[in-house]
Amino acid sequence: MGVVYEKIEKITRVLMGLGSLSLFFIIGFICFNIIMRYLLKKSCVSTIECVELAMLVTVSIGVVYCTLKEGHIKLCEITKRLLFKRIIRALESVLAAALAGAVFKFGIELLTIHYQTTMVLEVPIFPFVIFVGFCFMLLFALLLISLLSLKY
Repeated sequence: MGVVYEKIEKITRVLMGLGSLSLFFIIGFICFNIIMRYLLKKSCVSTIECVELAMLVTVSIGVVYCTLKEGHIKLCEITKRLLFKRIIRALESVLAAALAGAVFKFGIELLTIHYQTTMVLEVPIFPFVIFVGFCFMLLFALLLISLLSLKY
């Protein structure tokens, strides 16, 4: 378990850098759009699309990071008892696995069947959906390791 956890931690550290870059991009792009709106009376056409795609990356990485550091995403008062903790962690693991599977399936469908792009920039959507599925897979692995490491 320790080796897998260390690998996930290394991957998450790399993803944290990507998430920080994504957050910096979001703030910079919004500030640029506001400045353009006030100075030139025109805004950037693709601001919403860029921010939406960057938010997908940032939030997905944030969920994995919070789970890794046992931060914001946990039920403290309900799961104080060990039995409840095991049940809740098992349900969280099943939910994360189901979400990862559904998101990967949707990403594959976007790639093979529909090939959807954004409206203005025409950026393919499937890499972002696959990335979200990858983050859910990491979340599932972290929750499973946490479930298996709970002591009786």
